[in-house]
Amino acid sequence: PKAVLQISYIGYKTQEIPVANKTKLNITMEEDTEVLDEVVVVGYGAQKKESVVGAISQVSSKELLKSPAANISQAIAGKISGVITSQTSGAPGSDDMKIYIRGRASFAGDNQPLILVDGVEREFSQIAPDDIESISTLKDASATAVYGVRGANGVILITTKRGLVEKPKLSVSTNFAMNSFTNLREPMDAYNWAVQLNNTRKYDGYLTGNYDPVFTPEEIQKFKDNSDPIFYPNTNWVDMLFKKMSLQTQHNINLRGGTERVKYFASLGIFTQGGMYNNTNLVPDYNAQVRYERYNFRTNFDFKVTKRLNVTLNVSDQMEFNHRPDEDTGVILSYAFSHPPTSGPGIVDGKV
Repeated sequence: PKAVLQISYIGYKTQEIPVANKTKLNITMEEDTEVLDEVVVVGYGAQKKESVVGAISQVSSKELLKSPAANISQAIAGKISGVITSQTSGAPGSDDMKIYIRGRASFAGDNQPLILVDGVEREFSQIAPDDIESISTLKDASATAVYGVRGANGVILITTKRGLVEKPKLSVSTNFAMNSFTNLREPMDAYNWAVQLNNTRKYDGYLTGNYDPVFTPEEIQKFKDNSDPIFYPNTNWVDMLFKKMSLQTQHNINLRGGTERVKYFASLGIFTQGGMYNNTNLVPDYNAQVRYERYNFRTNFDFKVTKRLNVTLNVSDQMEFNHRPDEDTGVILSYAFSHPPTSGPGIVDGKV
């Protein structure tokens, strides 16, 4: 009378049913969309994890959403074994990462893996993370054999979410993040810069026999006590040109459900990322601030037309707005660090 019957199957929630004195049990299994690590997506469908012999790693949507990464290429960094990522820019809209599976395969070409989203080759970094069900990485020859030479650098398979046989389920997610520079060198103030520049001239004079200082002792004193900030300024160009941090937001709303005949998944996502420049609105009707906006829309439908005919329809769209000044971020950074602190930004009508 105290016996408990446990029923489980891959892809379904485990149920524990008290038997008691019952002689007949009617049990309906419920799909478990969160148990993804038991089923691995491979090049020709899906397999049970224990039956996979190739080198395949997988990360689920739950893992991707744990960090407010700007794009998917950043979200998978450090989460998949054998995958190396390299990022050369942190500017909004230009922060995609290079992905290498088990290092570089050769010295020719970009060595990037083949990337398929629902079986279609395309870029994936700017897909909304809420739309992704799982990401599988095929790393060795046995796993990528079905793709031939195209899979020489590895294959990344992205599977987006689909509808389920359940009542409509509305999900809303939002997150906010603050971005800042990883490390900015602290520049010299005007006094120390002037002293060191004179010292440099002095050391050079040992070779030429003459010493021609740039600043007189009186001028150096003015830099030190800031008694004449107009003609002898002390300008921190890094603080003047860059902010300490900027705001990043990500919002998503999706609807999921369906019946035996029609299953659906619809999603709408908005992502915004601000820049780190300061004093960018000095010109009327123009702001030179870097700003990136992304709007994602996706609908996935599965129709069961007959017992032997299923129709799948995937519709997705993505709009991006990337606003930035004419100069590259690296050039502006070099300007900030190479410009001497003894130069002033200029003052017009009492404003810097």
